[in-house]
Amino acid sequence: VCSLLWLHVHTPSCGFGRAKQQPLSELRERTGLAIRKSARGRNDGTVLSKEEKKLVSKIAAASEDRNWPAARSLFSGYVGNASPVYGVAMNAAFRCRQYKDGAKIYEQCRTNCELVDQPAFTVALRIFAKL
Repeated sequence: VCSLLWLHVHTPSCGFGRAKQQPLSELRERTGLAIRKSARGRNDGTVLSKEEKKLVSKIAAASEDRNWPAARSLFSGYVGNASPVYGVAMNAAFRCRQYKDGAKIYEQCRTNCELVDQPAFTVALRIFAKL
């Protein structure tokens, strides 16, 4: 009986009750190691108004909180043609796993924007890869 008890205590767990490992991207964000580029340092000719910059910041904050309803609500009132605004909204959809909504935002971007910039196109590729 003692040997069975000893084996039970010292035998490694088979892992049935373990939680799922979190994605590496979430771990990088939580530890502050996520790679990000600021829209301020862009030199592609895109100029955002003060209102658009505020909107981008608010959508990005909602995205970091994984709050898709807030991000969608903020973007829904946007009627401009700045690709970075569409890009941040698509990124929010991607982070919140709302891929169909992200694809719709990309279609709006293609309709409204003269040029789809590289960050917006990159997140669009990631969205369409998930569909």
